[in-house]
Amino acid sequence: MYRTDSRINEMGSYEWVFMQFVPDTAKVRDKMLYAASKSTLTKELGDSNFVDTVYATTKDDLSLEGFHCHVKHSHAEAPLTERELEAAAVKASESTAEIGISSRRSNAPGVAFQFTLEANQAFKELKNGSINFISLRVDPETETMLLDCSASIQLSEIPGKIDSQAPRFIFFKSVSSDDYAFAYVSPPECKVKERMLFAASRSYVVGEAEAILGLGIKAKFEVDTVDEFVSSFEDHCKQVTEKASPSALRKPAFAKPNRPGRK
Repeated sequence: MYRTDSRINEMGSYEWVFMQFVPDTAKVRDKMLYAASKSTLTKELGDSNFVDTVYATTKDDLSLEGFHCHVKHSHAEAPLTERELEAAAVKASESTAEIGISSRRSNAPGVAFQFTLEANQAFKELKNGSINFISLRVDPETETMLLDCSASIQLSEIPGKIDSQAPRFIFFKSVSSDDYAFAYVSPPECKVKERMLFAASRSYVVGEAEAILGLGIKAKFEVDTVDEFVSSFEDHCKQVTEKASPSALRKPAFAKPNRPGRK
């Protein structure tokens, strides 16, 4: 055990480092005995007194230089491959790029990929009812949001309109509903860089769309496939219809309890 010069608090006891030296050449039985008795020893001495534990297999590990290497290694981040780093960046982007109903051009978070003239015109047509479906894609070269497809179609026709292997932003208005729907479609097999761009820009895209349409988009989905969006939006429409039906709004009449029988 090694006592440091620092204290647990101003008036408290010194901080200690617990060092366990078990050479690689030691017998397996001895290694097991030391490993099993370590917890008992530190508890008897007081776990709160030990700020660190050093497991040494050579005498060099017990030197000051070896201790510094141990401290440096303890504070180092876990090594990640390039793909793991990209995946972590995607996860961070998706968790911080919040979609807010009241988002607008001035305060929507995320990366701002400007809409092209074709994309802006499509949203105006969506607003006046000329079309009811828009699909957007990101162009990383020009850093713009391009119009991928626009049409007046049924919900079931959407899967045939876009690439199932690439991420897309979808806006749709059902004929039987006045609500707009937004979907961020991110297929698992798409490139990591594409997912990062879409995840980072989705909040801005929703804010721009709401500003053009002049209202908030209530139905928002994040799905792996277009078919998943179709089924999810169908369920959403059914729930809205059921809530708005007269039977759902009608309160049950008060039922007078039965008179108790005589004994």
